[in-house]
Amino acid sequence: MLSREYSYYEQVEAGHHRGEKRQVWTVDVSELPPLHNQALWTGLKTVVMIVSERRLWNKTTTESRFYWSSLSSNAEKIAG
Repeated sequence: MLSREYSYYEQVEAGHHRGEKRQVWTVDVSELPPLHNQALWTGLKTVVMIVSERRLWNKTTTESRFYWSSLSSNAEKIAG
């Protein structure tokens, strides 16, 4: 198994019978195998994954999102 350098940040918010936990992972593209047509993505630096878990009363939903970014791999900065 390969070890990759990554950045991680977690944010938790609660109020009004609602809670949300947001986890952000960022990986520098240099840590990954070459992406298809990577040369066409001028300025591409980071791959981002955000997992949001929302609780409202007795219902919990989870959503995962992926992004490409020209920002440096800094999960806390990207979460902002």
